[in-house]
Amino acid sequence: MRTAVATEAALGDVQRQLGEVSAELEHVLDGCVSAVVLVDRDGRFLRVNEVFRAVLGYERGELADRTLFDVVLPADAGLFRSLVAGSTRRLERPQQLVGKDGEIVWTRMTLTRAQPDAYVVVFEDRSELRLLQDRMAHMALHDMLTGLPNRQYFTSTLETELHRGVTVCHLDLDGFTALTGRLGRRTGDAVLMHVAQRLRAAVAAEHTMVARFGADDFAVLMPLTQPEMIVRHLRDALRPPIEVSGHEVVVTAAIGVVSTTGASPAAVLDAAELALTRARGLGPGRWWLFGPDDREHATAEVLRAGRTAVAYRPLHELRGRQPVGYDAVLASAESSEWDRVQDVENWLLREVCAAGPDLPVHVAVPAPDPVEIERITTGTSRRLDRLYLSVPAGDWLMSLADIGVGIEIRDFGLADIAFLEALPISAVRLDRRLRQPGLLTCRALPHVLDVVRSAGASVIVDGLATWHDAERWQELGADIVAVGRPGR
Repeated sequence: MRTAVATEAALGDVQRQLGEVSAELEHVLDGCVSAVVLVDRDGRFLRVNEVFRAVLGYERGELADRTLFDVVLPADAGLFRSLVAGSTRRLERPQQLVGKDGEIVWTRMTLTRAQPDAYVVVFEDRSELRLLQDRMAHMALHDMLTGLPNRQYFTSTLETELHRGVTVCHLDLDGFTALTGRLGRRTGDAVLMHVAQRLRAAVAAEHTMVARFGADDFAVLMPLTQPEMIVRHLRDALRPPIEVSGHEVVVTAAIGVVSTTGASPAAVLDAAELALTRARGLGPGRWWLFGPDDREHATAEVLRAGRTAVAYRPLHELRGRQPVGYDAVLASAESSEWDRVQDVENWLLREVCAAGPDLPVHVAVPAPDPVEIERITTGTSRRLDRLYLSVPAGDWLMSLADIGVGIEIRDFGLADIAFLEALPISAVRLDRRLRQPGLLTCRALPHVLDVVRSAGASVIVDGLATWHDAERWQELGADIVAVGRPGR
């Protein structure tokens, strides 16, 4: 009898201690600043702290019939089932939870196996951080004044839409600088916001976008559209006077238009700017549709300005520092003008073939057209063995080898060694990533450069500021360097 009483008393003590431990655990969990739950292998909630309920918007008792799988995204439920049913001991990852009202809560989750059949899951609420990140991302991709997408956002969207075929309009407001000078910057900003709203309303449809590129430059992206129709819509949108600060401001714009399918974003934007330049030349409020002759027109305009020339940067042999050739580069008082000229490399090549020093001249041609290059070099007064085309490795190398010019592989890397076996390569110019080599690269480079020289090719390193830098490359095995600024 006494044994039974003692046993009952001991059980009572154990239950009382368990109750105290349980209460302390509840107290600890509710004191946590993070959401904490204890779940079993079926995902059922064994313990839930107050923060977890508050984050998801549940009252006490409302989670009794729910599981962990019910408060994560449906796409994640399968992952969590496999985690708690498997042998996972610990996992950390960003995790979205679904609140009682369906709202998404962003968290950082840590899942830890506490017992063979139980997991402790801690969720740190990152919703405010996520909102801040979203806000910063929005600011990085949008214009602060008008709220329109900026050039970066426009370009990335253009890239995704090009396969459908697009029409792009580049607008430049006429006389805007004079307007702000007369009425003030605040009035100018108000005008820009009105213009943004009108342009957005004029093309409010699926797969369209209006962006602000610069001070008074805007761009419109839409699916392939008849140019005359979109220009009419844009002009109609801008036509009514804008009332601001007691003034009625009439806005017109020059518009460059390009319609295309499959081109690169850079080529489309370049074409739109060329068309805009032609439109500006016609007078206020005019527009121009980009055509195939516009690039040649831009080239002619730049050349007619007479501010361009070819500069020759010496290439020196490292041993003895004797000049062994030149890099031909463009020298222009307005070098930014050449951003609009696609044919600059061919123009430069023609100039080198027509004149230039007797020593070998290297001309960089990033995207060589073997047919055009052969046309330029045919009948030239320059000896072809003294003309080197500096080109990236690619399928065009075989065609260039048949022309008879020297070939230099530009931005040479380890993956390009195979070309040395297949083709008569005269030189390689090291990739920029190899110009400041780390310890491992320094150990490998001498062996790589030995392989290059064994194939009969010279190793060129450019972009060196001083001869002290060049001496280091002599130790690594380079043959020719370009040191300092280009010169005539």
